[in-house]
Amino acid sequence: MINSVERINETLLLLKKYQITPKKLQIVYPKINQAANVFLIEAGFLAKEGMIVLPPLICHNENNTYIDEIAKWYK
Repeated sequence: MINSVERINETLLLLKKYQITPKKLQIVYPKINQAANVFLIEAGFLAKEGMIVLPPLICHNENNTYIDEIAKWYK
């Protein structure tokens, strides 16, 4: 799931309410010196506890081009 970073707390609470366990979390930043705007979360129904927090994903270089990893996604 992709969601706005302002809704991370709400998302985690709702996942717990419906017995969905967060497994991976990654925060996404538009640029290196800007605040995060979205997060990516992977979860599983009735899964074992334990979540991996992945390194942050920074989308754009200083010149507003995509970083190499994201540019590959669009090719």
